Amino acid sequence: MNVSGLTIEITSFTGSRQIINNFSADFNNGINVIFGPPASGKTTLLQTLAGLNRPVSGEIKRNNCLSFVSQVPEREFIHSSCACELGVERPEDFENIENELKEIGLDKSVMKRSPWSLSRGEKKRIALLRAIREYNSCEKIVILDDPFCDLDNTGRDQAVRMLKKCSANVVIMSTNRQEDLDFLEESGLKYKLMEL
Repeated sequence: MNVSGLTIEITSFTGSRQIINNFSADFNNGINVIFGPPASGKTTLLQTLAGLNRPVSGEIKRNNCLSFVSQVPEREFIHSSCACELGVERPEDFENIENELKEIGLDKSVMKRSPWSLSRGEKKRIALLRAIREYNSCEKIVILDDPFCDLDNTGRDQAVRMLKKCSANVVIMSTNRQEDLDFLEESGLKYKLMEL
């Protein structure tokens, strides 16, 4: 994915405000981390890269095939069960996903539950698993807005294992916490850092 000269404004009832000015980057295969303080425009940038916002100017060249996980994953849930969120609709297929669920610290009983009934950490894990499963179906760009928020240390370990599975292609993630960068390094994941 290549981004050049990206300028992004947000318009609200109080008027327009420029969030990003003339941002350019090459997002290469592997983990690409956008790092910056809270309210620096990381979420707005990722939403724009995913096609959810329209920039004022600039160009985004990307593969049309991408997955996006927001900071608040329940905003993306559209199905009444976790099974449907993960693309598993027949109960006999639950066995096939059991190992993937174990890798993220969940058991197959979660498949029958509503995604809205889950804890924040469980919602994040289901959203990450959905993005990785979608990634496996085609060459894809995976965009993760603050993927470690709402996860304890065990959840972060599980998320890193999932990131390792798709790090051969383009993964773009954001964070505002140095401890997340330290955690990636301790986990042996190499990444390219871009600061806002």
